[in-house]
Amino acid sequence: MGNWAREVRHLDIAYPFVQCWETTVDGGANLGDWTQELATKFKRVVAFEPAADMFTRLENRFSACARINLRPQALWEDERIVAVNDHPDRPGRHRGRFIMPDSQGVAQSIALDD
Repeated sequence: MGNWAREVRHLDIAYPFVQCWETTVDGGANLGDWTQELATKFKRVVAFEPAADMFTRLENRFSACARINLRPQALWEDERIVAVNDHPDRPGRHRGRFIMPDSQGVAQSIALDD
């Protein structure tokens, strides 16, 4: 079983616990695979992606989808500037990235409850 098939199984396990299908959040939307899957179930998906290259891909992929609201931000405990870093063991791989507060960073964060 491939990675995506395993990930979809996680959603299949979670779906029975959903009580409201209005809006969901995809934090760190990356290439948008989860975003696309969530948009088949929810009326609205708010997808956050702080990495500029990944956000551009999301815009290209979902520009015509009114159900998906794209946000070029990171999710954090509050508003601040963050850096998008490559994991040292996985340089250049989009799935190995992580964010950290950094006043010289390139992305804005927002608290989820904002």
